[in-house]
Amino acid sequence: MLTRQTSFPSLASQVPKARFLHSSTPSTAEAVCSSELQNAPKFSPTTCQLVDKVRQQLRYFAVVQIKGRKYTVTENDTLILNRSDELKIGDALKLDRVSELGSADYSIIGSPFVSPEFYDIQATVIEHTRSPKFAVIKFKKRKGYRREHHYRNYYSLIKITKLEVKKLN
Repeated sequence: MLTRQTSFPSLASQVPKARFLHSSTPSTAEAVCSSELQNAPKFSPTTCQLVDKVRQQLRYFAVVQIKGRKYTVTENDTLILNRSDELKIGDALKLDRVSELGSADYSIIGSPFVSPEFYDIQATVIEHTRSPKFAVIKFKKRKGYRREHHYRNYYSLIKITKLEVKKLN
């Protein structure tokens, strides 16, 4: 759903009440936004207009789900993730599990995810690193029992290289 955070009642009445932006069965009166592609999904004109309103903003944010955790990202952000063995330095990732996409004025909220035809988010693995050393200390007072264990976590750093809202029409 596209919402506008404003106190003006005239603008708030323009926002549709529907939860789903994707129209699975468009009527004959609805236009196809992406007419140049044969297999392009069909969206209602209202959906095209609302996505264009988000697209006209200067900066975007997205709430992305990576390995079961949600991260709020913008372009050129660096994320610290738990290390994954299948990721290599320099790998390009396409993030497609977005639960919210928006800007300062508008937001598209998915249920549970926003349609991938609305956005393009890419990331690159830039480094594999380790955390600072943690100490786990166990002891029993007045018994002379003391055990100390040190460990470091493994992390992967990824950089969001591209975050854009696609033009539907």
